[in-house]
Amino acid sequence: MRKFIDILTESTLEEAPISDITHYGDWDKNSSFKDQDRKLLTNPKAVAKMKAMWKYPEEVNYNILLVNNAEANRFAEIGIVGDVGGKGDAWLQKYMPKTAEELISNLKSDEVNIIFTNNKGAERVPMTGWIMAHRFGHVLNRTTMGDAESFYFQEAVTTLARYLASLAECYNIPLNGIGYGRRDHNALFSTNIRKLVCAIGKSKAARDGNLRTTYEFVYELFAQYIINGRITFNPVPEKAKVGRTNYSIGDDADRANSLLIDCGDELESYFSTAAYHAVGMVLVM
Repeated sequence: MRKFIDILTESTLEEAPISDITHYGDWDKNSSFKDQDRKLLTNPKAVAKMKAMWKYPEEVNYNILLVNNAEANRFAEIGIVGDVGGKGDAWLQKYMPKTAEELISNLKSDEVNIIFTNNKGAERVPMTGWIMAHRFGHVLNRTTMGDAESFYFQEAVTTLARYLASLAECYNIPLNGIGYGRRDHNALFSTNIRKLVCAIGKSKAARDGNLRTTYEFVYELFAQYIINGRITFNPVPEKAKVGRTNYSIGDDADRANSLLIDCGDELESYFSTAAYHAVGMVLVM
């Protein structure tokens, strides 16, 4: 019997939003990508599976460019650097001159162009299709050396912060005056509600309790949208432990679960729009 990946490749690859995954540099040697990532990203069946994983938004196509060389290793999570044929090309010519000509010739003005330069977390997390989607969220939310972050991704962050604050209120978890505005994000996400977030999250990182910070939950939810097209949560737990204190949801469980449904709906809209607005842009991850 044929392996599942063979059938998956035949039946879904042409319809997948990832139109291309192209390699640049010498992939026979460790450079910006190393060991397991280098082997994974050059395995035809693994690459086919990655292409088939990304499905949303349905009308957006992605052009993935993987660069394995010393030049690429100088950059990580740079952000949106500009448009195809304009500032995006200029950034590549200035900062990645040895690879720029080859990369620019393969950029697409009607797709989202994501240049992956390395995987700094490779010793912990291999470069799977999920991790690529997670890191796509990182690059949308970056401004370093780029022109602008995605306004809509920032709105998604604001929305998640607002709903997490409301969820904490259902448990009577003190937030010490933290509000919902953009300036409050770091304060909210640095609070020790990470265990509560892991309990409601459906991703492997959440299930395993491996979210480094509460802020990483934003990118896990973005990956969930890119792959599944929907954002859903586990039912809220009866108790949430913060520090040494256990907080009970009490009679607010129904309200809390309703809040999570509304949160998922709003995030889906912002994430979808963020992806649409990245079409024709160059993103360096």
